[in-house]
Amino acid sequence: MGLIKGNFSFMQFAVEGRLPQAFNTFIHNRIKGNAFREAQNAAEEKRMGWVSLTDILDADFENANYALGDYLIFSMRIDRKLVSPKLMKIRLMEEQKRFLAEHKQTRIGKAMNEGIKEKVKLALMAKNDPVPSFYDVLWAVGQNKVYFSSLSDKVADDFVDLFKKTFSLGLKRLLPQEHPLALANKTDVNAASDDLAFIGREFLTWLWFKSEERNGAIALSKTEEVELHLLKRIALEAGEGEYSQGVVCSGLHAELKEGKEAIRQGKKVKEAVIKL
Repeated sequence: MGLIKGNFSFMQFAVEGRLPQAFNTFIHNRIKGNAFREAQNAAEEKRMGWVSLTDILDADFENANYALGDYLIFSMRIDRKLVSPKLMKIRLMEEQKRFLAEHKQTRIGKAMNEGIKEKVKLALMAKNDPVPSFYDVLWAVGQNKVYFSSLSDKVADDFVDLFKKTFSLGLKRLLPQEHPLALANKTDVNAASDDLAFIGREFLTWLWFKSEERNGAIALSKTEEVELHLLKRIALEAGEGEYSQGVVCSGLHAELKEGKEAIRQGKKVKEAVIKL
């Protein structure tokens, strides 16, 4: 759905470049100069241009009905001629058969076949009416941002090209994860991850202590207990990031004296192989 009715699904762009001083006159001339016009060539595959948001048949913008305060609103119309792949296959086979019979040949060269294929495609497109599509545009001039009502990368590429051709301004797509709120949340998530890592190291260190306390037996309640051993490999670490220091101890059923010494020095268990 678009700007006027229903939900508005959109891509967001930042406008790159300096706006001209006589902005209103510039916009009026440029948007009319690149308004949608019907194709003159019946075999033209794609054609696009600007039309009024409130009246898709109005491509003249006589009353500057794209201006709404600090915002510019209009639509991009794209007409495409679509050819059914199955119909294309049938017509191509028919044309190839006719060509072989006419020239008394048994095969068609690659270059000639490409020419026949293009001829068939143009003939089919000339018979078809174009299929129009409309995409709404909201240009928040004061914010230097543009909102475009499509999530298709292919359509967005057409929009960026037409926008640059019309206004001599570039567009940079703004991804959701680059939004300031998303970046702030990402920082919060990273902080939460650091907290979880700290808790995890503390828990593993406590678990090793409890497993050594009663030869692997850890009480779950007054009547239940579980037997747990840390073996083969234990990684310990102290500090964060580039300032972290670690040690790895390994050995089947070994006393892991080096690891216990690391515990005394303040290191915590980061990774361990646990046997229940």
